[in-house]
Amino acid sequence: MNAAAQALGMSSADLASAMQSGQSLASLASSTGVSQSSLVSSLASALRGSNSNLTADQANQLATQMVTATPGSQSQPWGAAAQPAAASTWSAGTQQGVASTFSVGA
Repeated sequence: MNAAAQALGMSSADLASAMQSGQSLASLASSTGVSQSSLVSSLASALRGSNSNLTADQANQLATQMVTATPGSQSQPWGAAAQPAAASTWSAGTQQGVASTFSVGA
C-alpha cells in the first residue's frame, strides 16, 4: 500500500499502524486533507500497474472499495470481476499489515 501511504503523505509504517488501530483509508484521507477521489485515483493507478489484467473500471471499483472499507471487517472489498491477484494483495495489506506491492510512478 505504498501508493496509499504516498498519497496520504505518510510512511508505510505509519499507515500500517493507523490501519491496525482501526482507521480506514477514508478517515485517514479526511484527517490528512486528501480527497477520497484523489486517493482512489492513486490506488487505481497502482493496481493497474501491478496487474495489467485489470480494466480501468475494475481498478477504480477495487480502489473505491479499499478506501471505503472498514479495517478488520470480514467483507471482501472486491467484486467478482476483479482479478484474484489484486484481491489477495489487498487482503494481505489490510489483514496482515501493509502490502508493499503498490507504488506510485513505478
